[in-house]
Amino acid sequence: FYLSRGYLGLGSQVTQACFLAFAATFYFLRVGLNLLVTALFLREIARSAFSSAASSTASHLLYAPYEQMHLAVAIVGGALLQLYWASLIASKLLGALRGDPKGTKEA
Repeated sequence: FYLSRGYLGLGSQVTQACFLAFAATFYFLRVGLNLLVTALFLREIARSAFSSAASSTASHLLYAPYEQMHLAVAIVGGALLQLYWASLIASKLLGALRGDPKGTKEA
């Protein structure tokens, strides 16, 4: 995408196709899959916190509870960052659909 944008410009069909491919894979992998894995990890933390070790629904996490909380904060922070980037990409896509070659006025 960056090479085609640099050499061909934002108005090029190749650049726009590359950005669309980037956006599609970004939303599938970095937003969809990341949110799914984050939710599964948080579910395991909840299992660890609210079930006994002998229970059949006990968590398989091998971290201490304080480590789990630190990891949860970091992973949720990463997921929120992905959502922020997703909103920026969506604004660029909407700007391109409206005919503005630079997307929105954001930097």
